[in-house]
Amino acid sequence: MGSSVSLKCTLNRQYVSADKSAIVYLAIDILPDEFSQVQEMLPSAICLLIDRSGSMRGKKLDQAKAAAVGLINQLQPGDAVGLVTFSSKIDVVAEMEQLQFFDITDLKRNIEKIKCGGSTELYHGLDSAYLQFIRTGRTESNLVKRVILLSDGQPTDHTPESHFLKLADEMGNVGIAIMALGIGKEYNENLLGDIAEHSHGIWKHIADASDIPAIFTQQLEETKAVVRTAPVVVMQLDPGIEIKGVYKAAPDVYPITELSRTENGEVRILPGDIRLGETQILVLRLSLPPRKEGKFSLGKIRIEGEESPDQDIAVSYTNDENLWSIENDAFARGTFLKAETQAMTRKGLSGDSTALWKASQQAETMVRDPGLSKIPEMKDDMSKVVDIINKSKKGLTEEETKVAKHEMTQAKRGKSR
Repeated sequence: MGSSVSLKCTLNRQYVSADKSAIVYLAIDILPDEFSQVQEMLPSAICLLIDRSGSMRGKKLDQAKAAAVGLINQLQPGDAVGLVTFSSKIDVVAEMEQLQFFDITDLKRNIEKIKCGGSTELYHGLDSAYLQFIRTGRTESNLVKRVILLSDGQPTDHTPESHFLKLADEMGNVGIAIMALGIGKEYNENLLGDIAEHSHGIWKHIADASDIPAIFTQQLEETKAVVRTAPVVVMQLDPGIEIKGVYKAAPDVYPITELSRTENGEVRILPGDIRLGETQILVLRLSLPPRKEGKFSLGKIRIEGEESPDQDIAVSYTNDENLWSIENDAFARGTFLKAETQAMTRKGLSGDSTALWKASQQAETMVRDPGLSKIPEMKDDMSKVVDIINKSKKGLTEEETKVAKHEMTQAKRGKSR
């Protein structure tokens, strides 16, 4: 399971108006233990899933093969690796196995033999990669599990997107995160982005094939920095409190559209693996029912399996306007709105003009919001969103659109605030 983690919960308001419903914002920081750096490195299980359709011929496939060899060279005994390629058919180049049980020379020779040709059967490739973990029993919690997917084209297997997302959900639920790497201007960035998000992974746009080896290395480095795999945030909210939106706000940005609920009313959220020195942030918009004056609990929040005490969140209902009119900490609201604006912008760049207009209006409002001006870099971040929207109105190339969408899935990585 790895290192322990802790929670820091922050509401934007301590007081709301008595006898009225209210909206409050909640930020949940998930922090790795301060002693994580002395923990043993967790072993990894990585399946490389490489597109070898006809469009990958030449530099793209050459660099992909070099990247695969380079990644294997950096693995340690105890790490497991597998390699699957997909085109019109699926080819398991290497069944997943621990590194020390491979004939490395033979493995590299088989990688060099990979040839291009055929269409892009992405769904069946992804399913085959998933089966590499299932067949070899590599779903245990103390193992960092990754699929590194590289593709340059549109899927040709005519599988509905819902099937891709269901498969990605299944993989994410057992801790297999998909690192979806799209290269060039022909691939479906919306699909790759959604696959990554549903598995608690990331999508990355690659403009130049020569960058592939360095990006594979980066993905391995981030895998090796994991100190806690697949944490589950469990929320037990009091009756009458409704969740009106949830976003992963750092280090990656995307909406969490489907929440898992247990029979006793607990809400379960999987934010993704925790890396050394890096804070994951979830932000929620909560609707509160009317209540009389007094302090009321909103609920309890915990990390499943951790011994640390539950985090209690509470607000006070009051008739004193001098209290309920004040926003005590704008971070949760600002971070939620920022994530929401980035998600709307990304949707707008995919052709939804209404979403793009809403994103533009909200970003401009946020730039002028005096409460949000206290949040470091908020104004600069929102000005960047406005700039992207304005450029899109004038027209972006396919490549520029992919770059802009990718920027809207990112947040600055850093330590706890």
